Amino acid sequence: MSKVNPVILSDIVTISDDETISENEYSELMDEQDANEDAEQIAFFTKYLSVSEVIHSAFPIEYPKTSPQGIATVFNVTGWANPMACFNDIQYSNNGAGGSISIQNCPYFGVPVKKDVRKCQGIKHCSFADPDFINEQHNEVDMESEMFIKLNQHQHNKKTKTYTFFLAAKSTACKYKSNNQLCDGQAKLRRIIKNGGEEYIIGCDKWVRGEKWHRYIKVPGEIDLELLRDIFQGRVIDENNNENQCCTIVSRASRISLCEFPHIQDGQVMRGTIIERKCNVQFIKFIPYDLAACPYIALVCIGTHNHPPPPPERTPVGIKDELQAMIQNIIASDDSVTSRSIIAGDFL
Repeated sequence: MSKVNPVILSDIVTISDDETISENEYSELMDEQDANEDAEQIAFFTKYLSVSEVIHSAFPIEYPKTSPQGIATVFNVTGWANPMACFNDIQYSNNGAGGSISIQNCPYFGVPVKKDVRKCQGIKHCSFADPDFINEQHNEVDMESEMFIKLNQHQHNKKTKTYTFFLAAKSTACKYKSNNQLCDGQAKLRRIIKNGGEEYIIGCDKWVRGEKWHRYIKVPGEIDLELLRDIFQGRVIDENNNENQCCTIVSRASRISLCEFPHIQDGQVMRGTIIERKCNVQFIKFIPYDLAACPYIALVCIGTHNHPPPPPERTPVGIKDELQAMIQNIIASDDSVTSRSIIAGDFL
């Protein structure tokens, strides 16, 4: 069994007597709770913070359950080399502004704890987001639900592939140089006649015979040439409302500013902008100072998320550990195994 590493809580700046329940107050609270066996069970974490639902887990959780009244998830970190790993799998971004205090006697654990308060940082989504989808609220996540399956799903028909190809070709710079200056020519659809046949490319509108290294992108066979020609000629494209209802959600930490998928606005093909949507769900962590004596950590989530769940971007610790163990076992059992053979999938 791994030894529990000490937890360094150097950012504590205040000691909160106000949130600490004295021994007498704690006894009174418990007496009141025990007086009525039919009453709803209440778990107190501070004098003013209590929840009626406590979930126990021996593993990290990707999408901790929440509610307007608050739900606590208590992690058993006995033997964990890194007890703080219980928070590593959480897919919600929660590293924004917050604060920490010390509670001298947490009524739930009965020991001194660090209380750390953070907020859900929300999500980032495309400006063409489907309103019904982006305004979907949730307190828990069902990975088999229609909402979760819909995350980042898009049509991939011939029309959308043509839009995507046009935007990619248009944004590609021409590599031709003259007097050490890059060509600033724009993308242009061209037809090439050769060997009795023809093919289409995206070339440069400043190309002249005899010059080499101008933009040259072959048009794939899966592209709708008539539609591509209409787009390059600036003709108005019919707007399909279903194509414009985007389900793109990106990481809160992502720096991309434009949606990767095409949309139609005012008859022109374009990419949507990535905008932020904030959330006020609170994540409150209760971490005992002495995890060897009290090997439990609590996460209390309060509020309702006002957005769809963010798509998974963190690989769960359990999957990482299983993969690492699998690789180690393969290498130990066969000296001829190389990193290339593992990546190639011969042993997985």
